[in-house]
Amino acid sequence: MQQYTRLKELFFRFGDCLWTCHVLGAIAAVAFAMIIAPNALASDIYVVDTIDRAATRQLGQALADACGSCGELKYRQMNGNLRSAKRIAEELAVEEKAGRLSLVVTLGRPATRVVADRLEATPVLYTFVGRPIEQYRNSDRIFGLPTDAPLAAQINLLRQLLPGFKSAGIVVGEGADFNGSAGSAEQIPDLNIYRINDRKELPSALRTAVQMNDALILVRDQMVVNNDSIKFVLRHTLENGRHTVAYSRSLVDMGLAAALVPRPEAFGRLLGTSVEVFLSGGQIEIRPTRDTDYHVHTNPRVLEQLNRMGRPLAAASFEAPK
Repeated sequence: MQQYTRLKELFFRFGDCLWTCHVLGAIAAVAFAMIIAPNALASDIYVVDTIDRAATRQLGQALADACGSCGELKYRQMNGNLRSAKRIAEELAVEEKAGRLSLVVTLGRPATRVVADRLEATPVLYTFVGRPIEQYRNSDRIFGLPTDAPLAAQINLLRQLLPGFKSAGIVVGEGADFNGSAGSAEQIPDLNIYRINDRKELPSALRTAVQMNDALILVRDQMVVNNDSIKFVLRHTLENGRHTVAYSRSLVDMGLAAALVPRPEAFGRLLGTSVEVFLSGGQIEIRPTRDTDYHVHTNPRVLEQLNRMGRPLAAASFEAPK
């Protein structure tokens, strides 16, 4: 009888232990699920680059840092090769068909066109393109963050850096959209606009813009910017002691004074914030750029020459105004 009582006692203790272990195991499972849930729900984001550059890598890292809902950042680059671009686009199409593609970020015009035209429903965010890509301007699936600085930012830069600045001139072909801001360009103080209808009018318009203003601003315009006009601008701006603000590093390296160029980390944060909102169930919206999203790339040789002519820059630190 005592032996039976002892066995019964052991049996119940064993049962209590099983119940306790079961409860503890359930609690551990719930806790583990809570830990891994964010990663399980995170969405991998593809970034397709036209050409692998340090700047685009910086942008991608800043995008990932700004997007808490993003999973792995899957970087693909086409090496400027159309065959590689098509192979990457096909890879993305397979992911889209399998329902594993939330959004794609493209860097550069070639990568954007190949990827956007191959995918059917996946949103595409593109940047490292100077101006909006015209064929996607009214798309509800393809969204752009152009890198050319707004005219207002360039005027702000000149106000900050040039002592006694009064006005800047800009020459554009008729119908130019001024980096996508045609309506507001006419309302920018201190900006004189010279329109031409034919390239034959270009030398006279450029000469007037240089002579009648403190600085010249160049924007992307096929009627205005070409090899001959750049040589003309280089000669006349230096002869008249005028600063020129361009839209790209390459033009500054050719001999123009300065350009506002995008900060890769700033543009990455802009895109990352937009992706975060989208993955959280919101609409894709990209906030307008600020002056501080750009930095000033200068040509020291040209600045030294202008300084000798009595046209120095007021600021020692070339930072866009806040």
